[in-house]
Amino acid sequence: MPFLKHCLFISLISGLFIIPFLSICEVSQVSEAREGVVVGEILRTQEYILPLRHGQIVPSKPLLFHWLATFLYQTSGGQNFDEFYLRLPSAVSAISCLLVLFIFIAKLFDYRSAYIGAIIFLSTNSVVCLAKDGRVDMLFCLLLTVANLIWLQLAIECKHRGDKSIPSLGWRALWIGMFTGLSVLAKGPLGLMMVGILISTVVIFWWGWKNLFRLIHPGFLLAIAIPLPWYYLSIEKGSGAFVKRQLIFENVSRFFGGEGITIKPFYYYLLQIWNQGAPWSVVLVILLLLGWYKRKEILPFLKQDTCKKDWLSLSASLIWIASYIFFLSLSAGKRSAYLIMIMPALTIAIVNCLNIASAILSQSCQSKAIIRISWFGAFVSFGALIVCVLFLLERSYPRALVDHREIYQAWQSISPDKKAFMGMFILGCFVAVCISLKRVLNNKTITGMLLVYFFTAQQILTGMQVFGYAIKGATRGYKKAANELLAAIKDSDRPVFLKTAKDESFDSLFFYYPKRIEISPFEKVDKSNVLYLSRVETLSRLDWINENSIEKVLVSGRMIDIPETQFVVFRLSHYQNESNQFQ
Repeated sequence: MPFLKHCLFISLISGLFIIPFLSICEVSQVSEAREGVVVGEILRTQEYILPLRHGQIVPSKPLLFHWLATFLYQTSGGQNFDEFYLRLPSAVSAISCLLVLFIFIAKLFDYRSAYIGAIIFLSTNSVVCLAKDGRVDMLFCLLLTVANLIWLQLAIECKHRGDKSIPSLGWRALWIGMFTGLSVLAKGPLGLMMVGILISTVVIFWWGWKNLFRLIHPGFLLAIAIPLPWYYLSIEKGSGAFVKRQLIFENVSRFFGGEGITIKPFYYYLLQIWNQGAPWSVVLVILLLLGWYKRKEILPFLKQDTCKKDWLSLSASLIWIASYIFFLSLSAGKRSAYLIMIMPALTIAIVNCLNIASAILSQSCQSKAIIRISWFGAFVSFGALIVCVLFLLERSYPRALVDHREIYQAWQSISPDKKAFMGMFILGCFVAVCISLKRVLNNKTITGMLLVYFFTAQQILTGMQVFGYAIKGATRGYKKAANELLAAIKDSDRPVFLKTAKDESFDSLFFYYPKRIEISPFEKVDKSNVLYLSRVETLSRLDWINENSIEKVLVSGRMIDIPETQFVVFRLSHYQNESNQFQ
């Protein structure tokens, strides 16, 4: 029963910091909007195998995320599919991933360590961002984490006992295979690769190459058997278009490079991990450097049985981080969001470092260390609180978070009552969490005091970050423009969207526009007497249009940050054909 109470408590706390903020920002990013358009297509057509974006474009990812979003929307009885339901699968995945980590650390060590891990994971920058983002990455992270932790729990226990060979996987192979197969359904074959990399790398480092053959188990076939039916049916339905988009472009081209892939340098992830893992990526490096500097004092301490599990868990988490960064760095198409896959390992590594440091310091200069950390934590918390208050009062604002004049202007337009409500809500969360954690963490210990102070400061800054995303969405979203488009054209009108081959920047408009718009490359259109929709900047590139024949119906979209992303709806009285004659 105490175990269930702890799980329920950590789920409620994490939900308190995630779910209320799902609707605060409009859908504005292309990566988020295109998933929402696919879910909207499922709801309109009831096509669950291969719903096409706008009925024309093969989706870029497998459909587990979209099925989950559809299920949550339909079971909740929602009236309109909006940004809340689009982001709800990511929120549920983040809470579930936090709970999985909590259970893993609690079983491996104790509840105090588990709560420290929950605080770290909940306040990591990439988790804060992707838990409120309608993308597949957080769901993929959850499935990958479950598969990896099932394996690591077995491996750590066997290594702790001193087994000289890899243990029999037994029923665990079935669970690992199942969650790996689901991860393939969430993001593609990358899930199979990442689980295989971690398992094989740990075996090589701990037991040697010769033990790799012991990993062969029929349960791993589930990793292929679960996603295979969907891939088969999708290939049968989408034929060459599906193979080209889902299999070749999303997997082969993204790894080796090709048309439409922006190649980034090999060290790209080494530069991004500081931001994505902030602030804990910096903390981990500091702790590891201090540990290396004091290795003569620490190594004998680690040989004790009381610290052996900490050392093994730290070793496994560092293998997780290093192997994933190395593999991802080999690919041509790198994205910072992919680093969400190593954040559970970063959490485990920090917990182990803090446990080891606390055990060592408690034997020597505990009282002095507590005083220093107390003053440091109080100073950081007080400074963060002052910055937050100044931001809310609009007398100042942090340039690092809100560095555009137009975003600050949009912030000023938000009503004071909403600002006051959000500020009081966040402050109430801080107070409730800190009071609750006081009993759990035992603030007489070094790590307990450090984490309570740091958690308070970090979550204040996280609240400000959420406001920053809300303002950014208000200036870059297309919700208002979609309503203007609905009011400007008749129900019988079916506008044609003239676009370049790789232009997906208007998916957020189509997310809020419930009617299907025909999409066509602007070089091939030869129709007349219909409505056209295009970028303002590309209108001049349509050489088959006579400028005098353009009748503009609506010009809307982003007017503050990037004027070129405005769109124009227009009619033509006549157009220019291939023989340069006007019709």
